[in-house]
Amino acid sequence: MELRIDVGGWEHDCCGDSYVRGDAVDWTCVDATAWGHAGVHGVETHHLPEPGSFAVRGRVTDIAARLGDGSLEPVERVPTGRALCGMDETDTGELISLRTRAAFERETPWFVVSIEPAD
Repeated sequence: MELRIDVGGWEHDCCGDSYVRGDAVDWTCVDATAWGHAGVHGVETHHLPEPGSFAVRGRVTDIAARLGDGSLEPVERVPTGRALCGMDETDTGELISLRTRAAFERETPWFVVSIEPAD
């Protein structure tokens, strides 16, 4: 069963890694409903493990930027948090739509990353 995980917010902007399809991940996640996130299985956290945290290990199968209206725009990658904040000299943090192949501005700090769990 594929898992949909929200990645973003202040934690990612602070020090989050970049992700592309096919990357192996080993994340700690918290319950999405506890954080007010709908339509996903969890929220990635690397600063604030909470009671009920759970591990997600697997491969990235899909990535989308969450737009201001709640819709999802498939993107090539999740840039590092430093790049998204304009503090990475080697990466512009540009978001490229897979549908249009055009760059666009991030409307919210969140990405939905789909994971195929490891056996």
